[in-house]
Formats: sequence, structure tokens, C-alpha cells
Amino acid sequence: MTEIIHYDASDNRLLRIAYTWNLDNTLAERLEHVTQNDAVEVRFTYDNRKRLIREKRYIPDMVPAVLYELAYTYDQLGNRVTKHDVVNDVQTCYVYDISRDPATGQWDPSLCFAPTLDSATGPVTHNNRLVEYRVLGPESGGNRDLWRTVRYVYTNRGDVAHILLKDEWTGQGQAPPEYDRYYALRLVYSAQGTLWLAVSENWEGHWTWTNTNTHAAEYVREFRYDAPRHMYVWHCLVSF
Repeated sequence: MTEIIHYDASDNRLLRIAYTWNLDNTLAERLEHVTQNDAVEVRFTYDNRKRLIREKRYIPDMVPAVLYELAYTYDQLGNRVTKHDVVNDVQTCYVYDISRDPATGQWDPSLCFAPTLDSATGPVTHNNRLVEYRVLGPESGGNRDLWRTVRYVYTNRGDVAHILLKDEWTGQGQAPPEYDRYYALRLVYSAQGTLWLAVSENWEGHWTWTNTNTHAAEYVREFRYDAPRHMYVWHCLVSF
């Protein structure tokens, strides 16, 4: 595919998207035209293993031209290790269970951080699963403030059971109440292994939900799986 054009009911062109490809079939550039003379370009750069290492969106002939620029690094297994928002100098670091020595329990010292394991994390396996990622603010004096931590907990089958999130307050004065709370998406599966329930909840205290008096459920979504078509076709939302 090299081009997509969107028209309105009067056959006026709304948007044109043109694609340029490298010889190895990786996407080199995407050009978006809203009008004949208005263009936004996105350029993609890859390493010798065809992994995306840089994505840059900009408007030609505009100052400042760059809308966003993202740079990525990977480990030897192809897992994304870092994402760097170049324009805002925000860095996201990812850690996988494969980086932990099962014999000693020690994490690879080259990592951006070593996850703190507790009962909320559950037993750490060695199956190349994402354990945790952290979002770090702009560098100042050689350091970066922690903005967000996201943890993943898995079932024995390898399905994601919990996604836990905690934001950190880095502003002035007292933190707003939401920064004292831990947020989670709990996923429940059927006996056949398909997703059944998704529960959004939050609480104060710790990753392990130590303060039950502050627990609050935001919503529950029930999913129905259509096996012949291999897709989820319906869900019921209950909000609290």
C-alpha cells in the first residue's frame, strides 16, 4: 500500500496519506496531507535487525519543526528496554523477568532500575515477561524524577492477572489525593482461558492493597468470546 485518500460526501478530499517503503519492506516515511500545501511527515529508522529505533514526526518549513521524536533501544532478545521522548526528555524503562538470575535473585546491573519484588508482584518467573516499567522525568543534575511505575502480575498460565499503577507527585506543595492511591486493572479468565472480567479498582496504602477501607471499584466489564469467529463480540459494563 502506498496511498490512502479520504473524501467527504461531496467528494472533497479530507486527508491523503502516502507511504514510502524501504527495500526490506519496513516503512520509511508516512506523509500526511490535510490540504494540498499542508504536510506532516513521519520518518522511521531501524537497526540491522529491522527493529524501530527512531520515530520522528515533523512539519517541513516550520520552526520548531519537530512535533515529537521517539528513540528506542532493545535487548538481545528483541525486548524494548527504553523509550526516550527526545523533545520532552522523558524516558521510559522496561524490565523483563529474563533479566533476573533465578539462582541468585539478582537483576542485571545494566538495567535502568531493579524492580522491588513483594507479594503484589508474585513469584518472578524466567519466561521473558514484562515485569515492570517506569516513566522518568527530564534529567536534572544527572538524575531523573520518577513519574510513574507500572507492574505486571501473571497467572500460572502466563496470562496477565493484574496491571498495577502508581503515579508520583513531583510538583510543589501537598500532593493531590489521587497521588496517594494505587490503581489496578484486574483480569479474570474463563476455564477455557478467554478473558471473562476486567475490574478497575484503586486503594490507598501499598501495592498489596493493605488498607481495605479505602478500596474502590470503578467498573467491571464482562466479555463474551465468540469461539467460531475467534473474537470478543460483546461486553457488559457496570460502573460504580
